[in-house]
Amino acid sequence: MDEVEKTVSAEDESLVLYKIKEIIDDHHLTLSQAFHLLCSIHNIENTIDPLEEVSLYNKKLLLPGGTVNQTLLFHLKQSVQLSLDLKVFVDPKGNDYTLAIADRIEKEFVCDEFLTDAFRKKIADRYFKGDETIARYFLIFRSLFPVKDKKRNAKWNTKFGFIYDGIGLWDTSPRIAKKFIEIYKKKDIGVFLEATYRVVKDTISIDDERCFMTKPYKFLVAYEDHYDDALEAIKQRMESKAKLKKNNTKLNV
Repeated sequence: MDEVEKTVSAEDESLVLYKIKEIIDDHHLTLSQAFHLLCSIHNIENTIDPLEEVSLYNKKLLLPGGTVNQTLLFHLKQSVQLSLDLKVFVDPKGNDYTLAIADRIEKEFVCDEFLTDAFRKKIADRYFKGDETIARYFLIFRSLFPVKDKKRNAKWNTKFGFIYDGIGLWDTSPRIAKKFIEIYKKKDIGVFLEATYRVVKDTISIDDERCFMTKPYKFLVAYEDHYDDALEAIKQRMESKAKLKKNNTKLNV
């Protein structure tokens, strides 16, 4: 088990509950069906109603012999195909101003472990066919979602002024990396990360010391309005900066 997987298993039972809910929503299952599949994966004995078990076979989530079809259950097939298709490294979209925003967010949120070459390479090899540039921005995005690991969440805690103690909001579903690549290849990554940061900030209750940010995949499939808002705000800042610079130039003439 690698370092990334160890971190996930260290999360409390709330992560398990979220994974069950995710499986239920994705495949239209009952709670007992989702629980049975997870038990089967981890070789934990569990009984289930025969009709519900037949339904799992019909959905092809159970293969002959009772083996769980994890490729279908966790959407691994699409992610593997995407990794195989990603043969040309892609430079990040953006300009000096927006890429500087990404640099700032990285400095404010990314823990020291994620900044190491070794960890970045691990993520690149795992999700991005070795592309460490994409992996870098993916880790910035990941760091905006708080977890209960105080070491990895130290900068997030410092930025928002309290120690996050809620459910860990990050999960390692391959579909997150797949969706991230789609966005990375067509959108300004600095604007996208600024949009993510703004949403996280807006979902925080300082008084209650809670963050109501959605899970990463749900954010990724509905990010467009947030992106447009961030883009408009950045354009206004750039225009104000250019106007101020122009006025200062006139004063110095």
